[in-house]
Amino acid sequence: RRRSNHHHNRMSSRFRVASKYKNTVGSDDKRDNWFLDVTASSYGDDNPLAASAKWIAVSWNSAAAGPVAILPLNSPSKVKDPPFLQGHSKRVTTLDFDPFDDNRLATGSEDNTVCIWNIPNEGLTQTTTNPFGTLRGHSNKITSLRWNGSASGVIATGSTDKTVRVWDVASSSEKFNVSLSGMLFSIDWNYNSSLIVASTSDKKVVVIDPRQNKIVSEAASHEGVKPSFVTWLGNSNRFCSTGFSKMRERQLFIWDSTNITKPVRTSTIDSSTGVVVPLFDQDTNQLYLAGKGDTTVRVYEVTDNDITVGSAPTPSKGIQKGVARVPKRALNVMGCEINRILRATDNEIIPCNFVVPRKSHRDFADDLFPASASTTPALTADQWFSGTDKDPILQSLNPANSGAPVSSQTSADQSSSSSSNSSSSSSASTSNSSSSSAASTSSPASSRAASTQQTTTQPTVNLGWGGQKKEETKADEYYTPKKMNIVRSSKYRNVFVKPFQQSQFYTNLKIKTTGMEGNPLQANSTYFAVPWVGSGGQLAVFPLTAVGKFADAVGTIETGSDVMCFQFFPGNDSRLVTGLDNGRIRVWDVPTDLYKQPRNFTQHTSEFNGGHQRRLSDLSWNPLCNEVLLSTGMDLVVQLWDLNKLESRITLEGHTDQIQSVAWNYNGSIFATSCKDTKFRVFDPRAKKIVGEAKNHEAPKASRLAWLGNTDRVFSVGFNKQSNRELMVWDIKKLDKPLTSNTIDLGNGIYEPFYDEDMELLQLVAMGDTTIRYYEFEDSSEGLIAHDLTSNKLTGPTLGIAKLPKKMYDVKGVEIAQFLRITPASATQNIDRFSVKVSRTRAEFFQDDIYKDTRDSSASVLSSDEWFGGANRDGPRTVSLRPAGMPLLSEAPKIERQVKKFNPDDIKQDAHDLKNAVVNRFYNQMQQHKEEKDTVAIDTEGVREDEWDDY
Repeated sequence: RRRSNHHHNRMSSRFRVASKYKNTVGSDDKRDNWFLDVTASSYGDDNPLAASAKWIAVSWNSAAAGPVAILPLNSPSKVKDPPFLQGHSKRVTTLDFDPFDDNRLATGSEDNTVCIWNIPNEGLTQTTTNPFGTLRGHSNKITSLRWNGSASGVIATGSTDKTVRVWDVASSSEKFNVSLSGMLFSIDWNYNSSLIVASTSDKKVVVIDPRQNKIVSEAASHEGVKPSFVTWLGNSNRFCSTGFSKMRERQLFIWDSTNITKPVRTSTIDSSTGVVVPLFDQDTNQLYLAGKGDTTVRVYEVTDNDITVGSAPTPSKGIQKGVARVPKRALNVMGCEINRILRATDNEIIPCNFVVPRKSHRDFADDLFPASASTTPALTADQWFSGTDKDPILQSLNPANSGAPVSSQTSADQSSSSSSNSSSSSSASTSNSSSSSAASTSSPASSRAASTQQTTTQPTVNLGWGGQKKEETKADEYYTPKKMNIVRSSKYRNVFVKPFQQSQFYTNLKIKTTGMEGNPLQANSTYFAVPWVGSGGQLAVFPLTAVGKFADAVGTIETGSDVMCFQFFPGNDSRLVTGLDNGRIRVWDVPTDLYKQPRNFTQHTSEFNGGHQRRLSDLSWNPLCNEVLLSTGMDLVVQLWDLNKLESRITLEGHTDQIQSVAWNYNGSIFATSCKDTKFRVFDPRAKKIVGEAKNHEAPKASRLAWLGNTDRVFSVGFNKQSNRELMVWDIKKLDKPLTSNTIDLGNGIYEPFYDEDMELLQLVAMGDTTIRYYEFEDSSEGLIAHDLTSNKLTGPTLGIAKLPKKMYDVKGVEIAQFLRITPASATQNIDRFSVKVSRTRAEFFQDDIYKDTRDSSASVLSSDEWFGGANRDGPRTVSLRPAGMPLLSEAPKIERQVKKFNPDDIKQDAHDLKNAVVNRFYNQMQQHKEEKDTVAIDTEGVREDEWDDY
């Protein structure tokens, strides 16, 4: 074993130098992208997970017979009472998606049958017990099944009845049957699906030619009694197996299928009890090993002559019960995500992303992403059954090429080049990508059709359902993002950030920055509040005047359950409302000097009657009525509460996934929501209906909304499919497409929008970033334009942010915003403070072009009964920010600038004066030098000759 480890270390060093994937970083995705409350089956050595580019299939741990849950790959959430595929009478042991149809799934069971399922495009809406087809013939349980990678409608199955069978799915008939000497553990097809490799209970690996009904070769393999697994290593003659030695050491063997008398490479992985599932990526030649019961995923790179240790084992949370590799078509290739492994743990499915860091993600990294498997079959089932072999059809992963097919010869050359030397130049890949790009200027469907016409051997595709493949429809046209515009003239063009002195910061804070759906910092003109580390759902409230370092122990509000969201009352600085993990909403009056108290404060002022069925996610006050509170929860419900009666008076449904953000319009009559289902909705709450709905950002990551003042427009910031952060502006009266859509940048943190309705200025600050951005919006003949004004750098990443009220602004210093911001410290957090100012030449005047009368949020315009009764007002009460006695800029006297008329003689005179000035300066310098020389000469007069002898 020492020799093996030494060899690994040596090869690891060579890997780091040679491979273009040497810097791959593997890590769990953030918790927002996990699938929660998933109870995958953990029976025996089965793998309960499979994935397509659209769905995740999970063999569910249930007392019922063989339920399989179908989860949408791009919509992670809590899984509550999912519908199932339930066509087996016993436990499901293996499952696999059709490589040519993301909606087709095969499941094998202990009831000796295989079910073929056709998943609706919209997913399962109810439990389904009738599969599309059932394959019967095995006399014992199914242990492994794999779809053919070249021909449509062909599947191979292995069973403990010691047979490998190949089926025609269209007719549900068995075509070939090969008997082996042991029970089947695992099977896999080679690259062109002409051969099958299998591992058996009699400790052998077997290569099978299924159409000849014969065993090509077999050899003794791992000597341990536990199951072994096999997978073919891409477009080569090699395959690998994982298993156990006699001493229960986990092993990895590499085999040459043309001579399997013994493995060409053996390696001891470690000593553990869980079986190791191998997952191979033929595009990158990366081999991923995931052991059941482990908490890591190991990575290897396979070359022609050896297998080398890749990136360090990727640790993860939870013990894995099953794994699945997501198809390349579903990866974030523009973010250089080369693979994604889904890990089923005790209660979650956790995506583990493998990313190659690059300085820029603007261009497609064609050196990292060669052509990959497409959804177009190379053969029909009948062609394959008759003996025809053909390599799979590949496609470009470049989003600009829209999945254009790549010719078989080009693909084979490319794969061979990548396999022979992972560090070789990517010129071939680049050439292929370029040619694909040139050939694919139309839609994917038309490109594929053109490829079919040009390749005479390309067959008509038969999906095996008794009909021909339907022609692909052109993707729905969507709004094409406009180029970001830079404003040339704006009064906010010269904004800058001015941090407060560090003596005005708040330090040594133990803020709980995780577990909340929204912003962990709220503030008004008197206090700021943050969730505090500790049990009982603690919320710390500090006066803005209490600057400096806080004690290790401070008095807090102990709410009784984890704080999910909270807001200060708009009309009372000392009162706040909390939304809790238990679905309760409570009102608190903050005691004086709470943070100095030796005990936590536990007595809430009031509690709303009823509540949400699951935890709260957001709270928002009506802008015109301080007695109306809106709340959203993980029960996907919006409730509107009457503060006077402490009860919910309106309940709104219609969301199909987590509500991510809420924004009221200017007069508080309607509001908009963004949802994890990528939908944007507009509600008329008192009519209890949705008045508008549109498809928002394409990625289901978090998004945020802000209403653009006294208009019908809503601003939204989120992520596109390439994980670029983007902004959109919607007109609620015309939701067929956004008014404008702009890509901002590439980043993980969600932007928090702060729109100043008086200044018509948008400020964006992203969680985890160090930048604040500014935008203005302008109507033009081309439509609405989002002007990217400028951006300012902040010190350290932002963990939470709150904008302070306008009445606190230093208008004499032309301050247009003031923020508090949570930043990380060594073991705690700090809150710093900064202002945003505008450079002005006549700051002694009140800048009335900037400071318009602003909303007075402390005063309600409507009572709760009036608002719930349907009353509206045009807008809020307003107040002026102008200090007493400060003159207005609009009334300031104009500056008279005298303009001297042009006179040609002045140029001549200026030249003459300049010449005289230069001559005079030179003369003065020479005269000064002469005087200094004369002074030295005078000092030496009268010295006797003998006095020089002393020197």
